[in-house]
Amino acid sequence: MTSIFRTLIIVYALLILVSGLMPFAYMNTEDPALSQLLQWNGYSATLTLSPAILWVWAGVEFGVLAGLYLYWRPARIAFVVLLVLSTAMSAFEGVSVAHPLDIIVSSLMYPLQGALIAIAYLTSVANKFLSARIAVADNG
Repeated sequence: MTSIFRTLIIVYALLILVSGLMPFAYMNTEDPALSQLLQWNGYSATLTLSPAILWVWAGVEFGVLAGLYLYWRPARIAFVVLLVLSTAMSAFEGVSVAHPLDIIVSSLMYPLQGALIAIAYLTSVANKFLSARIAVADNG
């Protein structure tokens, strides 16, 4: 189960990277109607986040994933908190207009999030988070 958990973490991290870089693939599309339509993303948002904040958010996500990979116990809680916060924030992000490639990547990420939470809390991997804490206490 450990190897599956770690593999899913790596796949999820790669999907975050792809999701962040995806707009560069279709930003300068030759279809003016598609380009104009994608500009409506975020229309009427009550919460607008600057690109810098979004990059910081992604950095925090990568840090949390590294913590999960290393069985750092606070990373489990942080992962769940990040998911709850991102879900709550989506209610204030306005109209969502997405390229089909973005939808594909997002559709792959959602089940991975659930799998990571389930494995981290409900399988033998959960004991690794507890034993990692005990090992640090014994060495300290």
